[in-house]
Amino acid sequence: MVLAAASDLTVNNIAQLTADGVVQGSTYALVAVGFGMIIHITHRFHIAYAAIYALTAFLAAQLQTAYGVGFVPALAIATLVGVVIAVVVERIVYAPLANRLGTREGSLFPVFIASLGISTAIEALINIVWTQPITNTIDVTAVSWGPIHLTSLRIESIVVTWVAIAVVGALLKWTRYGRMIRAVRVNAPLSVDFGIRPAAVFSLVFAVGTVLGGIGAVFLAAQSAPQSDMGENLVLYGITAAFIAGASRSPLVIAALALLMGLIQSWSTLFVSSAWSSFVIFALLLLYVMGKSARRVHWNAVLRRRPTASAPGAGPGPGGGRPTAGTAPAVQSSELGLATKR
Repeated sequence: MVLAAASDLTVNNIAQLTADGVVQGSTYALVAVGFGMIIHITHRFHIAYAAIYALTAFLAAQLQTAYGVGFVPALAIATLVGVVIAVVVERIVYAPLANRLGTREGSLFPVFIASLGISTAIEALINIVWTQPITNTIDVTAVSWGPIHLTSLRIESIVVTWVAIAVVGALLKWTRYGRMIRAVRVNAPLSVDFGIRPAAVFSLVFAVGTVLGGIGAVFLAAQSAPQSDMGENLVLYGITAAFIAGASRSPLVIAALALLMGLIQSWSTLFVSSAWSSFVIFALLLLYVMGKSARRVHWNAVLRRRPTASAPGAGPGPGGGRPTAGTAPAVQSSELGLATKR
């Protein structure tokens, strides 16, 4: 690692790195919320999200450079194409595969393999169609606030990012569709008894998640030439933020964690080489996960535990032997009741 010089630790440098971290963290936030919704609600390990992300960026850049389409219409058209692809993949690939295997949990790895194949095919298609880099020409203006220097496009991307995330958060919390999505997340089979169609909800979740990714992809492609693998690292950060935040967290919490990751990555360049900034993030996250896991362990019980000889036939049930017959149904009933209340 290459340590930064003491002269780099100035107020101006810290302010600029903070602004850069907000830009980068906002990019992570869109992917974290979009991909996190899909994995937490549908249990589909939709790794093709990264390839669709890149395809959306290429389509928007192509529309602007070759056909003179404006930025906003190009964003809308490219994102719509990405949504159609994602929903079609869910309906004709993921859903039949999951239905054949019986459970969402059991289909997680097979869906991942199918998604990996789709991702490879889309990236190959991008490399075949776009053999030359696309240089997007968008008029931007420099914006300065004291020591902070950004472009108008970066500021617009930050504003649009957090407005989109706030809209999704409001959708999930205060609308009928949001209640349906939460019900399916808690217990998809039980939601059918309340007139909810999980398949339709899954399609809606894929659409919303892809829209968020499409917004980030088009703004990112407007700042630099898009690459066929541009979504892979972003999805890795998104997965990390989504899983650490947890399935029940609101989009704003997941986005805030992703923003913090961007800030840490930017600030770390004050002390180490930029090549090590990603390592710093995942090292800190690993320590956080290890500390969180350690707090859940009852260390006093572990240290005081002594091996004891168990009587023949002793088991986990009350008074030894097998568990009583009504234990599992009782636990299942309580879980279903909790899902109904939610």
